[in-house]
Amino acid sequence: MPRSIWFKALLLFVALWAPLSQAETGWQPIQETIRKSDKDNRQYQAIRLDNGMVVLLVSDPQAVKSLSALVVPVGSLEDPEAYQGLAHYLEHMSLMGSKKYPQADSLAEYLKMHGGSHNASTAPYRTAFYLEVENDALPGAVDRLADAIAEPLLDKKYAERERNAVNAELTMARTRDGNAHGNRSAQKPLTRHTPVQSFLVVTSKL
Repeated sequence: MPRSIWFKALLLFVALWAPLSQAETGWQPIQETIRKSDKDNRQYQAIRLDNGMVVLLVSDPQAVKSLSALVVPVGSLEDPEAYQGLAHYLEHMSLMGSKKYPQADSLAEYLKMHGGSHNASTAPYRTAFYLEVENDALPGAVDRLADAIAEPLLDKKYAERERNAVNAELTMARTRDGNAHGNRSAQKPLTRHTPVQSFLVVTSKL
């Protein structure tokens, strides 16, 4: 599965980053002004990788950990009618081993070893993955996340376990009165087959 397809997304690093030559890294700067508060002392630089991926780099010398987020512009509204919950299910399954890191939960184990953690969420129009880790361990963490999104194994031996996890999250979401009321309000003026009535769990804690 080519990375250029999966990586039309936003990757955010909050870390200590040193400028490298474009020849070494395969990227070009995006010459646009990034608006920020006058009180924000962090440095920002947007770049575009050779594969088309847009990256926003944020340098904060005072950061004690590095953060990264990857957002794929596909969410629950893209679920096929016969397979509601598919986007959320793939959010789970994509982290169950990849071509380069075949062990399930390899990202979670790496982060645990380096004082980090991760989370993910599926919303109507996007699926997002987040992580934080010790500064020196950021490259290894991002490499594991990148491979999980680009080349997930989708091993069938984890299929039932992750399906149950998704169902459990849906059950929990349905018990939240506010969420249920919001869904009813949004769906009331719509017909039965509109996408807004599709499976949706916004937050998925991994």
